[in-house]
Amino acid sequence: MTAGQRPESISPPVKEQQQTEMAIEDKRGRKGRKSSDGTPETIKFEPIKKACKEMMKAFKKAEAAKDEYDACVAGVAERSNSNVTTLKKLIKASAKGKFTDVRNKIYQESVIFETVGEVSAAGAVTGE
Repeated sequence: MTAGQRPESISPPVKEQQQTEMAIEDKRGRKGRKSSDGTPETIKFEPIKKACKEMMKAFKKAEAAKDEYDACVAGVAERSNSNVTTLKKLIKASAKGKFTDVRNKIYQESVIFETVGEVSAAGAVTGE
């Protein structure tokens, strides 16, 4: 160690990061996720910085896939004279393995609409 050098000195970038972390902790009153014993964990910024490019790429890919899906469903709806929302419900229910549950819910809604009919603002049923 030379004259004027402090022992165990902290480099400026590390010191700035520590100050930033402390400011965030103080400002929000919490540190981040909680550990299994319920104590707050300190936020680690390095993994976030390293993964930003990969997360951005995945986000853009998901947006492009969503746009492609929306265009596909809209095209089928137009060609089949059906409703986009209905087609999306069909595909989502089928893809998630919940077709029967969703179909039964829609059937029940349909029966209620057909049986009860329209209800006026005053509460009078107009279907009978």
